[in-house]
Amino acid sequence: MRGALDLTVTHRQPVPGWVVAGDIALLFFGIVGYAQLSNHWQTAIPAATYIEIIPNANSFGHPGY
Repeated sequence: MRGALDLTVTHRQPVPGWVVAGDIALLFFGIVGYAQLSNHWQTAIPAATYIEIIPNANSFGHPGY
C-alpha cells in the first residue's frame, strides 16, 4: 500500500515531515508560553535549582525503583 503513512490535506500533495514536526513544536511551545504568560503555569523552584540539577539529571532515578 503506497502512501499509507503520508499526511495530506484534502488529498493533495503530502505534507513534509518537518512541517508536521514544526507544527507540533509550535503548538507545544505556544500552549506552554500562553500558560506561563497567563500565570497558569507556576513553579516554586528557583532557576538556580534547575541550573544545579540539570547537569546531573542522568544520575537520578525514579523514587519507586
